[in-house]
Amino acid sequence: MLKIAVCDDEHISLDKIVELVQEELRKLKIKHEISTYNSGENLLDASNINSFDVIFLDIELKTTNGINIAKRLRDNGYDKLIVFITSFIDYSIVGYKVNAFRFILKDTLKQELTECIQNIIAKLGLKKVNLNDLEVNIKDIIYLESNKHQVMIHLKNTDVYSVYDTLDNIEKKLNSKNLLRVHQSYLVNILYVENVKCYTLVLSDGNDSIEIPIPKVRYSEIKKKISIKKTLWR
Repeated sequence: MLKIAVCDDEHISLDKIVELVQEELRKLKIKHEISTYNSGENLLDASNINSFDVIFLDIELKTTNGINIAKRLRDNGYDKLIVFITSFIDYSIVGYKVNAFRFILKDTLKQELTECIQNIIAKLGLKKVNLNDLEVNIKDIIYLESNKHQVMIHLKNTDVYSVYDTLDNIEKKLNSKNLLRVHQSYLVNILYVENVKCYTLVLSDGNDSIEIPIPKVRYSEIKKKISIKKTLWR
């Protein structure tokens, strides 16, 4: 379930954003729940604020500036995705100081929102895939391991599934920015990368840690890629 908050003090604009978000998520068959707020203050007062995976926040609010609301959200511990919706691109530099995920211009709302939703789904790993009749969420995959003619899929709930396929084929089917090939036999989810050291990549689901070997010839390259991806998808 993707939980979303939309904050805009203009009723027509608020309804339009909700309509377009719902339209895109239905196309992608993503279960979702949307809460709406007609002021920044009401959003800040929401008791369930930290349950939202993403907040769509209008910058040009009547009583305050959306950037200020975002700063207060961050100061209060909200560390998830904030998408600014604005009529002016000039806010972009200031917005990234509060780690804004995206900026969407109202003049091109529909086009930009489509791409934004796809990026959100990719970042959160909510894309569902069917692998030989096994349906999984990419966000639940910690890593995949090739073993002869099988691929072992290790999930965060400690389940391990086996499918008869090659890791190359599985990587193409998954087609996710969250996944990185670190070894001929391993494909890892960067959401679970805890550390890279001594030719080893350490994965953690919050409980157990798993160590994946990195070939010496690719160590510097993999370490750099992990650093870049963790920065881009933080």
